[in-house]
Amino acid sequence: MKKGVHTEVMVLRCMYIELSIAAVNQLLDIYRSYYPEEYHIHRVKKDDLLNGIRTSCHFLNRDPIGGFYSFQGITFRKERSEVPKEVHMYLSNGNQYPYWKIALANARNKFYLEDYPMTIVEANMALEGFIYEHIYDRLKGIVTKEYIDNFLHNYSPCNKCEYRKNSEATELVVKPSHPSIHQVIKFMYTKAPLPSFKSYKSLDKHIKKITEHRNHIVHGNKPPTISRDYAQNALNSLEQLINESISTCVYY
Repeated sequence: MKKGVHTEVMVLRCMYIELSIAAVNQLLDIYRSYYPEEYHIHRVKKDDLLNGIRTSCHFLNRDPIGGFYSFQGITFRKERSEVPKEVHMYLSNGNQYPYWKIALANARNKFYLEDYPMTIVEANMALEGFIYEHIYDRLKGIVTKEYIDNFLHNYSPCNKCEYRKNSEATELVVKPSHPSIHQVIKFMYTKAPLPSFKSYKSLDKHIKKITEHRNHIVHGNKPPTISRDYAQNALNSLEQLINESISTCVYY
C-alpha cells in the first residue's frame, strides 16, 4: 500500500473510531437518562471501544451474571439492550436529548460516589437546564414566546435603563442582562403556580435547598462542608420540583 493511501486509510479509521465513540456515548447518556436507576453508567473511552464487546460479565473468576450484557465493565439488563421506541422517534426527528436529564443522572452518580459538592453542582446544572426548557411549555397559552424571550434575554432591573438622565453627573446605564435562576423561577411560577406551594416564598425556600451553596462551590469561596444529608435533600428537592412541574404542565 502506498504511503499516501495508507495515511488516508488511517485518517478514515480514526474518524470512524471517534464517530463510533460519540455514537456509543450518546446512547449511554440516553440510556442512563431514560432509566433513572442506571445513573452509575459511565461514558466509554477509545480503549474501551477497541477492546471489543463482551457478552458476559466475570467478577473474580465467578460465573457470568445471568440476564445481563457487559461492555467493558458496563453491565446492563438484556431486556434493555434496545433503544426505547419513544427515544428512537425523538432522535429520528432531529431532536437533541435534554441535557438537564443527563445532568440529573450525573448528580445521582456523584451522590452514589459520595462526591457531595459535585452533586450540588450537577443538580444546579439540571435545575437551570430544566427551568429554561420548561418555561416555554408551562407558560404556553399564558404569555407569548416573544414575551418569554424578551424577559430571558433583555431583562433589566431598571425600566428606563438610565439614571440621572437630566443630571450633570456621569450617566449610569443599566444594560440588559440575563436574569438569575431565582428571577426566572419567580417569573414562571407566579404565572403558573405549583399546587403544593402556597406562595412563591415557600417555593423559593424549596429552591434554595438546591442553590444555596452552588456559588461557594463553583467559585471557591471557602465552601462549607457538604454533608450526605444536605446533598440528599438537594437532590430530593430537585426531583420533587421537576416531577410536579411536569405533572401539572398542560402542554408537556
